[in-house]
Amino acid sequence: MIGTGVEKFDEEFGGFPKGSLILVEGAPGTGKTSMCMAFLKAGVESGEAVVYASFVESKRDLTSYARRFDIDLLDLERRGLVKVEEVPTMRGGGEVLLRMLLDRVDELRASRLILDSFTAMRHLFTEEAEVRAFLHNVFLKALKSQGVTTMITLEVLGKERLPVIEEYVADVIISLRQAYTDEGVFTRELKVKKFRGAYLKHTKYCFTLYGGLKLFTRAKEVLDEPLMHEEVEETLADRISTGVKSLDELLGGGLELGTSTLIVYDDWLPVKPLCAVTPAIFQSVIKGRKTLLMPSLGAKKLSQILLTSLSEDQLERSVKVFLPAKEDVKVDWMAPLKLKLEEDFELMVNQYLELKREAVGPTLMVFDLSSLTRFYGREAVARLDELLRLAKDRGDVALNLVPRSCHLLDEFVAIHDMVLRLYERNGALFLRGIKPPSESFNFEVYCEDRVRRVKLIPMV
Repeated sequence: MIGTGVEKFDEEFGGFPKGSLILVEGAPGTGKTSMCMAFLKAGVESGEAVVYASFVESKRDLTSYARRFDIDLLDLERRGLVKVEEVPTMRGGGEVLLRMLLDRVDELRASRLILDSFTAMRHLFTEEAEVRAFLHNVFLKALKSQGVTTMITLEVLGKERLPVIEEYVADVIISLRQAYTDEGVFTRELKVKKFRGAYLKHTKYCFTLYGGLKLFTRAKEVLDEPLMHEEVEETLADRISTGVKSLDELLGGGLELGTSTLIVYDDWLPVKPLCAVTPAIFQSVIKGRKTLLMPSLGAKKLSQILLTSLSEDQLERSVKVFLPAKEDVKVDWMAPLKLKLEEDFELMVNQYLELKREAVGPTLMVFDLSSLTRFYGREAVARLDELLRLAKDRGDVALNLVPRSCHLLDEFVAIHDMVLRLYERNGALFLRGIKPPSESFNFEVYCEDRVRRVKLIPMV
């Protein structure tokens, strides 16, 4: 197997089989040439020579485009690692093309060949039979026998039928497309349609062209071992950190004191919604601040999530959790609710004020509003608004959660200062601003040096 140059792709698939033919299809602007550049870069970084035959772009344009990927094509050509060949799209040139490609591969002793694009290349042939003969002679005989791995791009518009290259020659077929969610949010998708000799557990992924072509892999929880969250430095006196450095930057330095933020999440996510705000809870606790928490989870699952990064002592000193009385509450940092509106909200206010008396710095409030809705119905909106106003007057911060399907969603959105949207696409998590609006970012949770970290990567 050889490296693809596409971040995360090799982790998922192990790379491309050496000597294979890879077909990359998609409409204009979907990232086909970007994938070719990634393939080229991976080759030269591993010491392989690469021939790039362009049927559309001029050498000058390709050289300029390659700089986005930190590739200096002119320098690589001088060093004998790359040969960029401009191929004129004239009819009847199939034999000339065949000789030229084989000569360039031999001259450079290349182990990678890129043909961009097959759609333009087909105009060199007058008959479909010539195309078949060309593919058979070049790939099945000449290139595969030399162990040359070839990538070909194919422009596909709408539901246009693929040519013979798919059925008879390609070992790997990758389809790229631009798509939109049901909320009209732009995304890029990669589908592995064929991978000869491999079992594909997953075939569809989202990806970005930000800083090169990068695959967004499926989100998953890591709850079976202790992992600290990343501690983020707070530099502004009027803001506290979300626990995610790149999200703080997006929000102008973090969550502003005296404000409330609502995260609207998909009803089905590959991780528990609370995992999106646990970095903020961790950040608040380790800095000695207080946190008021009302989750949608039971005591056992909540403890499992929080205790992966915090100790019982830390939770007892800094956190107060509200759970229904029917839950098996056995620790001091959990407070039972009777599910009676007046009594429970009086308890919440009293617990909040008690925490404030002990607090050093602002208090963080984290409620999953699906619990409020389930326990108290529509009256929960007005009571939550009172609690948010109380916190705002004291310079505290609310970071709440609500499912998209909640029938009181519009009312909850109206009483929060900022609204974010957490959603899933092909197993990956994404975050975007609704109030105010912003572009979408992949919400990537990863572990490094036994520290759980989160970074936001723009979807471009």
